[in-house]
Amino acid sequence: MVRHSPALGVLVAGILFAYEYGTQWIQIVGYAGRASAVTLLIDSLLLSAAFGACEEICMRGYLFQNLGEDRPIWQATLITGLVFGAFHLLSVGFGARGVTFFIFAMMLNVFLVLTRLVTRSLWMGIGFHTAFDWAAINLGLGSVVLADQHLLQVKRAISPSVEDLLGAVVVGLGIILLMTLVRQRKRPIGWRAPLIDDSLPVAQPAK
Repeated sequence: MVRHSPALGVLVAGILFAYEYGTQWIQIVGYAGRASAVTLLIDSLLLSAAFGACEEICMRGYLFQNLGEDRPIWQATLITGLVFGAFHLLSVGFGARGVTFFIFAMMLNVFLVLTRLVTRSLWMGIGFHTAFDWAAINLGLGSVVLADQHLLQVKRAISPSVEDLLGAVVVGLGIILLMTLVRQRKRPIGWRAPLIDDSLPVAQPAK
């Protein structure tokens, strides 16, 4: 599951782009030049890896886990999502776009927390986060607002707020899919290792 997380991140961004392109919500009006394309691909990968790793370590690694030590998981998830959403809200400002981007960030937080709980590791979240940002930058999606250069130059017939809500729906479907896989495989959800391994014999007290 962890090793497929970059492909999953690219897939989610690809689904968003394919739907918007198929409905003519966005149109491709140009491409980056051959020389600048290579530089853009490398620079965007480094940028995405930096944000993906830092945000996962800070949000799902430090904040969520510390909150979850003495709170129910849903409360830790909600508080982490509020902080995560507020952090991204600063990059778009308040207003209609701010609200929809906040909703998208909250849904994305739930998905990333779930990967943290299922795998008991940050690697899946880092891989997904990095790949999603990288693909979104190069496809010209508005989900990554810090990027001002894209491999594809696109023209929108819709507002970025609609794209945010569509992204929230796609991520929500990802949450349902991941929960379904967890239930089918009967994997425990949590980040703590079991205190006792039931497969090992337990020493009996001497009589």
